[in-house]
Amino acid sequence: MVSAAGWQSLRSRWRNAFRTPEELAARNLARFRQRLAWTAERSPRYGDICRERGIDPRVARPEDLPVLTKRELIADFDRICTRPEVRKAGVHAFLGGSRDPKELFLGRYHVVHSSGTSGEVCAVAYNRREWMFSTAHFTRVARPGLARRLAFVGAANGHFAAVALATAPVSRVASLLYRTRAFHVNLPMPEILRGLEAFDPRVLVGYAGALRMLAEAKRRGEVRLRPRVIVSSGEVLLPADRALLKETFDVPVRNLYASTEHLYMAVDLPEREGEGMYLLEDDLIFELRDDCTLVTNLFNRTVPLFRYRMDDVLRPAGRCAGPYRVVETLVGRREHAPVFVNAKGVRDSIHPIVLAEFYVKGVKAFQFRLTGDESFRFLWQAEEGVDAGEVEEAARARLRVLLEEKGMGNVRLTLERVPALMPDPETGKFRLVVPA
Repeated sequence: MVSAAGWQSLRSRWRNAFRTPEELAARNLARFRQRLAWTAERSPRYGDICRERGIDPRVARPEDLPVLTKRELIADFDRICTRPEVRKAGVHAFLGGSRDPKELFLGRYHVVHSSGTSGEVCAVAYNRREWMFSTAHFTRVARPGLARRLAFVGAANGHFAAVALATAPVSRVASLLYRTRAFHVNLPMPEILRGLEAFDPRVLVGYAGALRMLAEAKRRGEVRLRPRVIVSSGEVLLPADRALLKETFDVPVRNLYASTEHLYMAVDLPEREGEGMYLLEDDLIFELRDDCTLVTNLFNRTVPLFRYRMDDVLRPAGRCAGPYRVVETLVGRREHAPVFVNAKGVRDSIHPIVLAEFYVKGVKAFQFRLTGDESFRFLWQAEEGVDAGEVEEAARARLRVLLEEKGMGNVRLTLERVPALMPDPETGKFRLVVPA
């Protein structure tokens, strides 16, 4: 059965569908004030902000608070968090030793992390109630059914948001509703195809690039798949990719926008695929800007994020789906996918999400710089107080595993420790992957 938090989320969503945009905004403002009052008593950072700025939570508005950046979240994690047992050192130790996305930190908290395109590791914790409150939104794109098989194709060997969200039903919903299986996108494609064909999923979830490769394989007759719905998440779903998936599988293709920091954020308009996505404003307050998006999270009390800056630009589409605002479908960004000649002499690519979600304890930030068809440099910045030699050896070993998984044991790598990683001087944005 769905947990109490899941049912509460579903009931709240049903009620919100009958509200006007103004009524939903007023409801969220009242919830924001309650959350801020609760948080200011338990989070040293937000307690200090309210005192220093003279903010009264009873009458506050989100814009009264300063913007919170990813770098500030990483640096001030312990003072932001409201649970004394959830601390940065413990979270990073857990991530360094656990590869099972269903394993809980301290047996109580879902922890997900992503470096994304900033190159810095960002982790967020959710208790079971908070996790289920958001994951109940998955029913918007794929209704549960008896023994419905769900396959996820993406970065699957760690605590990444996408795989954790895709496999969450296993631990929180009776097995009669979903059976899930994850397929690591960095494995050789023939192995992925064999596993998917044997599992025969009814719900196929994955990164847009991975789904595109599956569609191309099906068109070549290399795999037989018959999903009833396809869900794209983790990167931009381009119109050409959607068209290819629709033509190949002849089933609904749903686009899902999610993040480490806020989990589910937006989904396709029902029955209007490709025309836009509606924001999940049931539990999130969005401030849409020309160069970024600020999000205030109303359901995560463990790691409260008020006016959190995301570099993704969400452009209003000028329409509403009930009380929710609609944004253009093209949200998020797509990183450069490095291509190497593998050990068999065949050109193959490593999915950029695998690189973006690379994690080794002690590595603060990193960048991949390609130097040829069979070589690259890994630039990395160390956390303070770590043994740089040990961290570098761990990073080298992890990179070797990543390459071996993809059949690229021939690819040469050079690790270089740097004092800092700077953004691209032309764009002002950090590039996780720099082509040769």
